[in-house]
Amino acid sequence: MFFKGSFIIMQFNSNFRKIYLVFIYFFVFISGSAGLIYEVVWQKYLSRLLGSDSTGSAIILAVFLGGLSCGYYIFGKLSTKIKNTFRFYAFLELGIGAWGIIFPRLFSAIFSATYTWSFSPPVLIVIQGLVCTIILIGIPTILMGGTIPILVRGISRTLDESTKIHAFLYGINTAGAFIGTLAAGFLLIPVIGLPLTVMTSAMMNIMIALFFYFTSHFAPKIALLPDYDKEVVLKNQEQKDVREISKLRYSPSFLYAIAFLSGFYVMALENVIMRLVGLSIGSSSYSFTMVVSSFIFSIAAGSLIVGKMKNIPRSLLFFNQICITFFLILIYLTLDSWPYLAHVLRVSFQSNDAGFIAYWVSTFLVLLLTLFIPAGLMGATVPIAFHEIKRDFTLIGKYSGYLFSFNTIGNLIGSLAGGIILYNFMDIPEIFSLTILMASISSILAGSSLSKKHLAWSGILTAFSIFLLLKTPAYDKSHFVKGTFRIREAQASSFNGPRNFFKNHLLNMKVLYYDDGSDSTVSVISFIKLQKILDFPSLSIMVNGKSDSSTTGDVYTIKLLAHIPALLAQNRGKVMIIGLCTGVTAGEISLYPDVKRIDVAEISNSVIKALPIFSKANHNIHKDKRLHIHFGDAFRIIGRSKERWDIIISEPSNPWVTGVDALFTIEFYDLVKEHLASNGILMQWIHRYESRPEVVGMVINTLRNEFNNLYVFIANEGDLLILASNYSISKEDLKKASKNFENFQKVRDSLSILGISSFDSILVRQLWTSGYADYYFRDYGLQTMDNPRLHYMAGKQFFMGSYIADDFFLSADSAFYVDEYLMTLLNPSWATSPITSTDLEMFLRSFNKELGGDFHPITESLKFKKILSDFEEFSNFSETWQKKISPEIFKIITNLGSEKGEKGGGEGNNLGSEREGSAKEKNNLGSGEEGSGEEVWKKAGLWDLPLRKKVEVMEKYIAKTRNWIIPYPLDGLKSLLTDCIKKESNAQENNWCRIKYAHLLSWTPGGIEEAKKSLKSLIINSKGDAILNEQDKILLKSVIFRIERLELVEKERKRK
Repeated sequence: MFFKGSFIIMQFNSNFRKIYLVFIYFFVFISGSAGLIYEVVWQKYLSRLLGSDSTGSAIILAVFLGGLSCGYYIFGKLSTKIKNTFRFYAFLELGIGAWGIIFPRLFSAIFSATYTWSFSPPVLIVIQGLVCTIILIGIPTILMGGTIPILVRGISRTLDESTKIHAFLYGINTAGAFIGTLAAGFLLIPVIGLPLTVMTSAMMNIMIALFFYFTSHFAPKIALLPDYDKEVVLKNQEQKDVREISKLRYSPSFLYAIAFLSGFYVMALENVIMRLVGLSIGSSSYSFTMVVSSFIFSIAAGSLIVGKMKNIPRSLLFFNQICITFFLILIYLTLDSWPYLAHVLRVSFQSNDAGFIAYWVSTFLVLLLTLFIPAGLMGATVPIAFHEIKRDFTLIGKYSGYLFSFNTIGNLIGSLAGGIILYNFMDIPEIFSLTILMASISSILAGSSLSKKHLAWSGILTAFSIFLLLKTPAYDKSHFVKGTFRIREAQASSFNGPRNFFKNHLLNMKVLYYDDGSDSTVSVISFIKLQKILDFPSLSIMVNGKSDSSTTGDVYTIKLLAHIPALLAQNRGKVMIIGLCTGVTAGEISLYPDVKRIDVAEISNSVIKALPIFSKANHNIHKDKRLHIHFGDAFRIIGRSKERWDIIISEPSNPWVTGVDALFTIEFYDLVKEHLASNGILMQWIHRYESRPEVVGMVINTLRNEFNNLYVFIANEGDLLILASNYSISKEDLKKASKNFENFQKVRDSLSILGISSFDSILVRQLWTSGYADYYFRDYGLQTMDNPRLHYMAGKQFFMGSYIADDFFLSADSAFYVDEYLMTLLNPSWATSPITSTDLEMFLRSFNKELGGDFHPITESLKFKKILSDFEEFSNFSETWQKKISPEIFKIITNLGSEKGEKGGGEGNNLGSEREGSAKEKNNLGSGEEGSGEEVWKKAGLWDLPLRKKVEVMEKYIAKTRNWIIPYPLDGLKSLLTDCIKKESNAQENNWCRIKYAHLLSWTPGGIEEAKKSLKSLIINSKGDAILNEQDKILLKSVIFRIERLELVEKERKRK
């Protein structure tokens, strides 16, 4: 009975230990998730200090990995002296969590304290950057490094079991990191922002700390509960002879070297894979997240598999390294097909929300399928090495810490070398080949401890790896020049294999320059067919497979980016340009004789090296002594500079590209304001293609929160140019600009290529004013460093290939702000006068279709404006055009005739049959023929329609044709509604007319007070409520909302 009772107690204890281990592994998983979330968040925070270029990223990564390595080493050594490892572990997690809570405030304090620091490359950026980064993340990363060694020592009961425990802890912690990567990239940062994300991680650490602290008084007893399996007891006894076991093991120095090499080639390979995937599917945070998560998942799986192995043969480490080398060679042979495979994957999904999710899930699975075996084998390396190095049970925490320390040092050096340094000497395929060589050298170290046969096999693979490194065969760089990620529909050659696909994809294209730099892969391509359009060649600069600028397709954008601010600025002595690209914008600025200095911030050295290739298009700007190019991140360069510029031109890449969204934040615009001279101006580029109103609206709203005045122009059908200032451009400024345009011959000659021959031809491209922006974009949210939503929104719209409709840019509501437009300010008669044939020809010539400078809403409006001077000209246009701009409806809206006939009324009334009198307001634009009678109504198709339908048709017509270019009067429609108000006896219908009249007045400058009077006069019932049907109640709310918002905007503008 005694033995039976003892067995039951022992069995209970054993089961209890297993349950406790489940909790431990769960919290280790959570700890891994928190760790990766911290890494992502800290990277984004610290990029504000150091920039998002390769130097800043290298410093951040060096401190992060260096801290982990120190933690592994320090706490691995301490693990032999700690009595209660679980309580100690609780304090580690508590320390990490506490640091996470204070981190946002600590960062703000450091940012303020170092505000006068320059962070200038190449020396100060390293010294000052290391100081700041070590202060900010040094302590928590050291604490993170202590978690695994402490737990390995705390949980393991025997020397043999420690292999399983070590592998499981490493694998589960890494699996948690996999989830943390996905959570940070797809959920936490986009939804709740950086401060709350770091706070979430901190709460996870504190939760872990509480669990281990409150269970620490009995945890060691549970962890060390004996297992009464006889075989295990015998093994425990055998382990006493440490010397005998050690004879069968690898040399510790070889194992540390393998751990180091493994760390090196894992991180170098991960960096190269990121670049290759970015070139294949686009360099967004989504692609970064996919690569990191697939690597981490595979590494976790490899470690867990080792933990499940009952017997680990001595040769396993050798075969592990041999297989890694072999599979990397297989992957290498497929690299230049990745853009094609990415294309096939992309066109397999529709461009919608469901397709977006399915595409990224499929991308992850494809990457996992590609990387699972080699990365999984990499994940098994350290656990296998730990199994081989362990000798003394009391020192297992030390062994674990030392191995991880060497492995993390390898991570650090591999990341720096494979992500930055080696790009000064090698291209992507060569760096990939180097990782293969490192794996093969690791196999030599493992094989040398086994036999000559093993050593021979590893030697053969090493020789082949050296051949790959020297020759880099089977890699066609041209496949990565022009990305396939913007092709969303299947092409004729999509499923005919890589050879046929690239033959079509690269047709009529010549590669003039290619460079794999540390920050990006840059190439310059020439499009042969387009060379004859301009005097200079048609060239495009491609950054990571995406065209960042073209001397033809983008010529309107890159020229007007310079000329609009240069002409309108009160001073232009010093100019800063963010983004070099082709150098055309800088070249256009150089045409102004009073420009004394041109600074350019460019993050890619590869782009800088390509500048001379564009010399014919950019006026040889690389030879201009006024040009000063600053290599690095613009956020850091501007923020740490002591200069003040008269003009800052920001033309970065698209905000869906990793790191670029920081240049659209409130914090960045605040820096810009601080570094603008008195009455300085900012010119900001943003794209319309692959976008939605939410993206453009957020950029506009963020700018309007920092600048009092915005002037938004359209460069071509895809690009918007936003001029921002804290002073209003006056009529005198415009006259001066017009005079400068006439006087600067080089400027006129350059713009004449675009067909722009007058200053008015630039002003007519204006889309929105400050008032318009204040009204329409105030609810679109703000882009901040703490809540960087723009990047994720833009990334999703990039996938979908979204395109914003024309009526978003030139709407009927713009007519309300006609007096604010620069054209009206310079030419007061613009709103009321038609344009001449000569002016029309001049304007249309400035919208050169061949060069992509056309924008149909403006050109059509200009044609309409010309036609309004003579109704007879309607007959000269096509039937489709006449239908769109029906002269009859126009006549009725602008100046309703006196003879409408009995059938003109609506809904049981004859309101359309009479007119009380012609409108008093007359102007030259659209005054038309008087006496638009029954014939006109019939031609317009309105004769037999009820009143509500008549008004609906007219409102649709107004929405389609009226804007600031043709702000024609609405006298006829006003008369129709006032007739209704005076004569309609049905209270409900009368009220509808009053609301519609108020709505119409809200579209008219100066009509707000009269609109409010119309609403106040609504007929009410005995309860004091306006007599309306449900639909009209909704209409009333929308009109009230518009009026209240207009008044609010007006008050805010007066305060400014």
